[in-house]
Amino acid sequence: MLAKKHRNIDILYHNRSKQTIAQMITMKMTQIRSSAHQHSKSLNRNVPAMMAF
Repeated sequence: MLAKKHRNIDILYHNRSKQTIAQMITMKMTQIRSSAHQHSKSLNRNVPAMMAF
C-alpha cells in the first residue's frame, strides 16, 4: 500500500519536472524566435539541436 502510494508521488513529480522542462524549452524557442531577425543563420543551426532535445 505504502509502496504504491510512493510510486504515485514519484510519477506525479516526474510529470511535474517534464512540464518544467517543456516550459523551459518553450521559453528558449521564444527567445530564439524573437532574436531570429538578428541572426537567422545561427537559428538554422540551433533548431535541429532543440528538436533533438
